[in-house]
Amino acid sequence: METTTLVLLAGAAIWAGVIAWAAARWKRKQEARERERSMRYEQLIGPALVAAAGPGMRTPGVSLAGSASPALAAPQPAMGTVTGAVGDLSGTDSGAGAPIDSVRLAEAMMAAQGAATARTAAGTGRATSARTSASLMPDAAILRAPPFRMRDRLLDKAATLALYAIRTAVPDHEVFVRVSLAELFEVPESVHAYDRAQRMKKLAPFTVDFAVANKAMQLVAVIDLEDPHATAEQRELQKAKAEHLRAFPVRHLTFSRAQLPKYQDIRQLLQSTT
Repeated sequence: METTTLVLLAGAAIWAGVIAWAAARWKRKQEARERERSMRYEQLIGPALVAAAGPGMRTPGVSLAGSASPALAAPQPAMGTVTGAVGDLSGTDSGAGAPIDSVRLAEAMMAAQGAATARTAAGTGRATSARTSASLMPDAAILRAPPFRMRDRLLDKAATLALYAIRTAVPDHEVFVRVSLAELFEVPESVHAYDRAQRMKKLAPFTVDFAVANKAMQLVAVIDLEDPHATAEQRELQKAKAEHLRAFPVRHLTFSRAQLPKYQDIRQLLQSTT
């Protein structure tokens, strides 16, 4: 009995040692990969910072060509230092006080990444795989361009002409642009709060191009511009919106973007609804 116990204990100790050795080896490999990635990351982001900063700003130790200056003979900074320098793309570099353009930074980093990939492919005689290239790319938050930009126009030309025509047709009315159905209609108070919220949620995705109201702000008609180049999904949304509008006592007019009616015809159509 004692012999069996000793054998079991010895086997357990051997397995524990094997597991600990495997875990330590895996950890060393992960650390080596992280160090390699950090070095490549610093090589990539240094020239990109200089290019994004513009001609009036230079990062010490890095030339515009991406080659290290003599100041880089010292050990490279840690990855956290480089990341901290560009963590806020809208900020300024403490050395020169010039703002960093996030779009130029992204473009420069992509260019640097492409050059690094080309050098690797030339040195090894084979192209670097997409997976390897992706692993060398910096964090997505750094490369992310500004998510929005200002529209050139609030309304396109067809919608602008339609707005002017409607205002000319009924100058004694108010015309509102891009109004959600959830803003035009409401659910009776007698309906349970949860059901009321669900019904309003169904109306939220639908908007009308124009909502026409009298001076008392009572809805007279809603107008949509029909796009001949609309996709199948857009046509389905228009159809669903028309179904919702049929349930309400409001005139729903549809004009063609390609051929808008004259303001006299619009006046006649709207006056017939009052």
